[in-house]
Amino acid sequence: MSQTVVNDVHAPAFEGLLLGAWPHAIVTGLANEAGPLHLPVGRLAVKLATDAVDQVSLPAVATDISAVGRVQGVVMADTTVETDPAVAFGHVKQDDTASLVRKGRLWVLVEDAILDLDQGVYVRHAAAGPLTPDTFGTFAAAASANHTILAAAAWKSLAGAGELALLEINLP
Repeated sequence: MSQTVVNDVHAPAFEGLLLGAWPHAIVTGLANEAGPLHLPVGRLAVKLATDAVDQVSLPAVATDISAVGRVQGVVMADTTVETDPAVAFGHVKQDDTASLVRKGRLWVLVEDAILDLDQGVYVRHAAAGPLTPDTFGTFAAAASANHTILAAAAWKSLAGAGELALLEINLP
């Protein structure tokens, strides 16, 4: 099928977009999200506790974020990889390879306003209210019972709730 529509106005950024002007380190992991919950881009990915083949998933408990060696990186958007037509752009299918940013700057969607660049970077590991497990691994600027701090990350732009913010991650 040939292309019939060309957009001439594009958003300046989207979830998981890597800011290419900064040094970065990228590793890969095998997406382990089943069913409709494919691994979304722009989310924190962690290594499965029982994994022997570098499978990654969204964090489900606080220790997924705080335990040494569990955090693998932020899922990077890769526009060169064909996506599943049944799933919206911005997801990695189960058993496909996900690119994970361990060091660098990329755009992520934030749950609450970032009013000061010195605010901590917190990652959701539990659902609250109407949220679904698909929101696990999202970022926030305030602590809660559903979030754990990610010490190896810092905000590099201000943003309102539900907007994109520039995140710098620097995992060992």
